[in-house]
Amino acid sequence: MARLIAGKLPDEIGGTFVVENRPGASGALASAAVAKSPPDGYTLLFSAINALAILPNLMKSLQYDPQKDLAPISLVSYSPNLLVVNPAFQAKTVPELIDLLRANPGKYDYGSGGVGSSQQLGMALLLFATGTKMNHVPFSGGSGQLTTALVGNTVSVAFDVMTTSLPQVRGGTLRALGISSRARSPSAPDIPAISEFVPGFEIVAWNAMLAPAGTPPPIIDKLSAAVRRILKSPEVTARLNALGTTPVGSSPAELADVIRSETKKFGEALAAIGVTPQ
Repeated sequence: MARLIAGKLPDEIGGTFVVENRPGASGALASAAVAKSPPDGYTLLFSAINALAILPNLMKSLQYDPQKDLAPISLVSYSPNLLVVNPAFQAKTVPELIDLLRANPGKYDYGSGGVGSSQQLGMALLLFATGTKMNHVPFSGGSGQLTTALVGNTVSVAFDVMTTSLPQVRGGTLRALGISSRARSPSAPDIPAISEFVPGFEIVAWNAMLAPAGTPPPIIDKLSAAVRRILKSPEVTARLNALGTTPVGSSPAELADVIRSETKKFGEALAAIGVTPQ
């Protein structure tokens, strides 16, 4: 998604945009790097729910404060997670998975894109809601390493964002048991919502664009307007829908509200399952 938007920004405001991957620590490394960059509009952050709303509830020593050290530009998209398994795994539905875990507490492993990721939190909430236990296996390289581990059957079960997992499901290298949104997705209507079996279950990932705090408001407003125009284009909408995500677009103030409310929500959810900042 970052590359898709970066490829369109020159048409909107000129210049050249280069995407530099900074993986690690569920997005904390990239977020910290941008937070410490000059606030001149030349270094931007494309990040996600993990680094912006979940990690502040998990890490006391986080090297940035999303609400103080970063300036919101625009919400980019919402994307539910898929609960996926290796095709060789014996459970083929959410009820079968729950029954299997209840009969074998602590026997099976689940993967995630790192400690504090939405993948880990989604599974933790599902295990809490169903009274089941699994062992957590985090992969520091994010969804890329997690997908490789799932396809290779290093771990058998995981939540992962649709943009990464849906192509694997359609290609037959993974099997989807359910989707984490409250209702089924138009992008994959054949995949049942987990809430059909676990009432009230919902966790949705999102992505956003930000800049270092102190970036002049005219630059922020210009970038925000450009991103919103890009997300409204039929081409980009179709590309993102095909990946299983929904383009949004927002004002900087609206994104700030999302970060505040989501940080509060996940703080309460983590406290409910006994997770405290370390």
